[in-house]
Amino acid sequence: MTNDEIETAYQAEVKQADTDHHTPTAGAMTGHIVANLNINITKLHQALWFLTGPESVAIKSLYRDLITEARQTYDDLADVLLDEGQLPPSTTAEYEDYKMLEEDGRLKYHATEDVLTTTI
Repeated sequence: MTNDEIETAYQAEVKQADTDHHTPTAGAMTGHIVANLNINITKLHQALWFLTGPESVAIKSLYRDLITEARQTYDDLADVLLDEGQLPPSTTAEYEDYKMLEEDGRLKYHATEDVLTTTI
């Protein structure tokens, strides 16, 4: 594709994504789920990396499993969208626009119980 063709295709994608984002279709909702999974994977890593205390050893194993499961679901849902001719969110800006989960860099300083509650 030429640069002009790429830009035209991308602008059409942005326009369609904006329309879909404001229309409660299955594809639009699945796009939100994909964005939320991406944010959740980040939150799970934050918990995995910064949990402390004797109970953290067992909990970290659980978080590793949850990250693996979330990554697989993330890819599976993206595949479903692609199979339906829809484009999943694929940029940090799109994840930010479509996510419904919140994240906070302060979480790493909280007690293990608070981290668990927040990531549940």
